[in-house]
Amino acid sequence: MILRFSAIAAALIVVVGTNPGVAGAVTFVPAKQVRVSYYLPTGRATFSGIPPFVGAAACSWDIPLGTVAVFKDGRPVICLDRGNLGSEGWIDLYAPDREFGRDIERAYGQRTTVRLFLP
Repeated sequence: MILRFSAIAAALIVVVGTNPGVAGAVTFVPAKQVRVSYYLPTGRATFSGIPPFVGAAACSWDIPLGTVAVFKDGRPVICLDRGNLGSEGWIDLYAPDREFGRDIERAYGQRTTVRLFLP
């Protein structure tokens, strides 16, 4: 299974997640257990005002906007959205369709460990 990944997401992750000159000092969290789910297009922008794209995620309130989460297979996503996700350890990945969402479920299950790069 190959999960598709957007060039826009890659560019944002490089700028926000790895460039201290742009994003300030980056804090690294080597392992955090999170709940994983996906959300489908709503026609609305994310909480941060950017339209959703593959590589964007809604994150629980304990994970700051702009955080880059890297999954066990190396897939990076950037937290740009919020939702009714509680306050502890939840990442809701944007999926353009149900097939992509099912790929997410198969790849990560309901819980997994991620590495976090906090802005």
